[in-house]
Amino acid sequence: MAVFTALAFVGGGIVLILVSAFGGPSSSTSQLISDAQASVKAQPNSVQAWDTLATAYQAANKNTQAISAAQHALTIDPADKTSAFTLATLYSGAGQYTQGVDVMKSYTAKAPTDPDGWVQLGQLADDAGEPALAYSAYQKYLTIAPPGATPTAVKAHLPSLAKVVRAQAQATAHPKDAAAWDALAAAYLTEQNLTGALTAAVKATALAPTNAAYMNRLASVYTAASQAAAAVGLATEFTKRNPKVPLGYYYLGTLAVAASQRPVAKAAFEKYLQIAPNGPKAVEVRSRLATLG
Repeated sequence: MAVFTALAFVGGGIVLILVSAFGGPSSSTSQLISDAQASVKAQPNSVQAWDTLATAYQAANKNTQAISAAQHALTIDPADKTSAFTLATLYSGAGQYTQGVDVMKSYTAKAPTDPDGWVQLGQLADDAGEPALAYSAYQKYLTIAPPGATPTAVKAHLPSLAKVVRAQAQATAHPKDAAAWDALAAAYLTEQNLTGALTAAVKATALAPTNAAYMNRLASVYTAASQAAAAVGLATEFTKRNPKVPLGYYYLGTLAVAASQRPVAKAAFEKYLQIAPNGPKAVEVRSRLATLG
């Protein structure tokens, strides 16, 4: 049986910590599944048996079967906390955040005084790109949660989430405003929500394809995702499409330095000085060229 034991707040989110009651790590996943299937056959109406089967499938990376088993457990007892959290966690692991949100909405409706449900709903809503729902869920959590490390972390997280809520409202109200989408991307980056940041940054660059600052925001998403080479490639393509935009070369050089691509960085900085010898970044670029040698 997958037993919900703790919640840990990490950066922009909450991580469910599940402990498996299957025995030691030496047990093969196939044996775990076989044993769990036998338990389900013997006890077809046991929530615990189905939840155990879901966790066994999860251990074997059989997500479809795991979700199906967890769904069945929850149909037996729709108010069961363990089954709800197991299913929500499985959806989250599969990137199906909206479905996970729905599970936790249902759970919090049935158990409105359980703080764990609200904090998990907040996390899943955060991941699903629903910052307003996440904010309200976290606020509800803080009103009923006992003092501790997790409430403190959630409270510290709310100001940056509030910025996402406001930025999303602006982008929704002004869908053709590239600046609004860029602001949303920046807010998501602060939240360390790279999926949201990527979506917003792509939108901003599509609306303003000649704006180097928006391109750099998108590149910073790649950098945050440890894809420095992809960020350099993005900036390189920008300079090819916009060869007369000095900032494009400045950002390319900066990104190339971060990616340890010295020749690319040097060429980009030299190009910047060629087209903007007295530009706002000229002094810095000359200094960085001197460093590159």
